[in-house]
Amino acid sequence: EARVIAEEQVALSNAGADKIEGSKVCERLAAAALASRAKPVARSKASLTSPSGREVGTILADTRAKGITININPKGQVSTEEVLEALRTAIANAKYAKK
Repeated sequence: EARVIAEEQVALSNAGADKIEGSKVCERLAAAALASRAKPVARSKASLTSPSGREVGTILADTRAKGITININPKGQVSTEEVLEALRTAIANAKYAKK
């Protein structure tokens, strides 16, 4: 927002118009700061998929410190072997496994 205001100030100055009042600048900056705090960014969970591309579940967490947490909830008919293959891939690629 500060950059936008600065660009507006330059444009107003070049046009010979009055610049934006200081109180209006402060209001806009405060509103921008509040707006950015109010919108937390939700992290998306990685999908756990079988080699055939079917969704088998979700990787809830994958950290070196705590390991991997997986929720298995297949979408549609998935064989046990497909679930195991998806798990093998997830475990092989897990952050805790990489040294």
